[in-house]
Amino acid sequence: MLAFGLSKTFWQLVLSRCAQGVFNGNIGVVRTLVAEITDDTNIADAFTLMSLVWTIGVTIGPAMGGPLSEPAKRWPQIFGNAFFIENPYFLACAAASAIAFTPFVLSFFFLKETRKTYPGPDLNYEPSERDPLLAHQYASDYSKKAPPTLCTIVTSNPPLRRCLISLALHSFTNMSHQVLIPLVYSTSISNGGLGLSPYQIGVILGTFGVCNAILQLLVWKPMLKRIGPKGMFILSYTFHIIRVFLMMLARIAAARAGKVDWLVWALIVIQMAASTLAATAYNSISTLIVKASPQHILGTVNGIQQMVASGLRALAPTVTSSLFAASLALDWRFSGGVGRLSRYLVDILQIFLIGSGVWYSLRLPHYRLI
Repeated sequence: MLAFGLSKTFWQLVLSRCAQGVFNGNIGVVRTLVAEITDDTNIADAFTLMSLVWTIGVTIGPAMGGPLSEPAKRWPQIFGNAFFIENPYFLACAAASAIAFTPFVLSFFFLKETRKTYPGPDLNYEPSERDPLLAHQYASDYSKKAPPTLCTIVTSNPPLRRCLISLALHSFTNMSHQVLIPLVYSTSISNGGLGLSPYQIGVILGTFGVCNAILQLLVWKPMLKRIGPKGMFILSYTFHIIRVFLMMLARIAAARAGKVDWLVWALIVIQMAASTLAATAYNSISTLIVKASPQHILGTVNGIQQMVASGLRALAPTVTSSLFAASLALDWRFSGGVGRLSRYLVDILQIFLIGSGVWYSLRLPHYRLI
C-alpha cells in the first residue's frame, strides 16, 4: 500500500497493486475461522456480518481516500513540503496502511486458534491398561497421512464442485456488472450511457452502500435463515438479471428522452434496490461451501474458493469493458435497428450468462439452517 502511494510510473502502480493481491490471502483464512467458531444456529449471522463490514469498508474507504489525496493543495501549511507535492496520494495510502495494520496487531495479541490439530505421535508414550489397543499406532498412522490434493478435493465431492462452479459464475457476472455501472453512468447519452457526473455517481454508490448495509442486517439475514442458503442464492442470483435489465431500460429511456428524466432516476433507484438483494448471494454461496466441505480440509477449500472468486473477478473487468466498447463501436458502424440493438449487446450477453448461472444453481445441494 505504501509502495502504491510512492509510485511514479504506471508499472510501479501495477507491481505494487499485484503485491497487494499476493498478500491478500486473509479472506479465505477469515472465512475458515468464522466457519470453525459457528454452527447452524449462527453461521448465517456471521457471514452476513462479514458482508456488512465489507460494505462499510468500501463505503468509508473512498470517503476517506478522496479528502486525503493531494494534501499539499488542501492543507499547504501542514503538507506543503516537496515530499507530499511529489507524492500526492501517499497520505491516503498511509492512512489505509495504518488501518490495515490495526487488525494485524489485534489478531497477533488477542486472536486465538480455532482449529484443534493433532500434535503428532508422542515418542515418550507409555500405554496404560485403560488405553485402547493399538490406539497409539493408529494415531501415528493418521499423522503420516498425506493431505488431499486440490484435484482430489474438487473431483471427489460433487456438491462442493457445484458450489465452486456457481461461485465462479456469480463472481464473473457480479464483477461484470460492477464494472459496467461507472462505465454506463459516465458515458454520454448520445453514446449509449446516462451522462451522469462523477459527483452524481458517487452519491448513488454511497447511498447504495449505506442502504445495502442496513438491508443486509435487518432484512436479508432473516430471509437467509428462513429459505436456506440454496434458495437465497437462487433468489439473489435471479435479481442479478433484474438489475442488468433495469440498467438497460434506463439507457433506453435516457436515449429516448435525450436526458436523465424522472423515469431514468426511478429505474436507477429500483436497480440499486435490486442490487442489495443480489449482493446477498456471496453470503449464501459461502455458507453452502462451508456445509459441503469436510471440516478437516475447510481451510484448503476456502483457499480454493478465494482463488476461484479472485480469478474470475480479475477476468471480468477486461472482458466486460471490451464488450461494452465493442457494442458502442458496432452501434456507430451500423445504422437503424442493428445499431440500436448492438448498443445493448453487453447487457444481452450478461442476461444470458446470468440465466445460465441461475439454471446451474438449481443443482446446488440443499442445507437447512436452524
